[in-house]
Amino acid sequence: MAASKNRVLLNKDALVEGVSKVSGETKAATVRVLDAVPNVVIDTILKNLPKGDEVVAVPIPGFGTLGVKHVDKCVRMNNITKQEQVIPAHYVPTFKISRAIKVELNPDTVKAAGKKAASGSANIAAKKSA
Repeated sequence: MAASKNRVLLNKDALVEGVSKVSGETKAATVRVLDAVPNVVIDTILKNLPKGDEVVAVPIPGFGTLGVKHVDKCVRMNNITKQEQVIPAHYVPTFKISRAIKVELNPDTVKAAGKKAASGSANIAAKKSA
């Protein structure tokens, strides 16, 4: 299977243009805000690195949740050399896309799954009250 190439749909200039049109802000103000967001997110995560099984997360409403989780040190077997390899403890970035985007991408599938989950919770509530 050949490696696929990423298609860049929106470069920074196009993003700035689109956000400034939607928000009504100037392009200069939009650039300042877009440049500040990653710095704020990264600084917040670095000041609150997770410990143990904890995951720290920064939600971006309507877009998703950026997070970091801690992975403990472990020992794995290298399949090529057949030697044990120690993987030190480290942090792994995570991202969970928002439900709104999932619904937009797959409206029938996500809404149907949501109805099943909602009816399941309604059944649980009905059983508890009975």
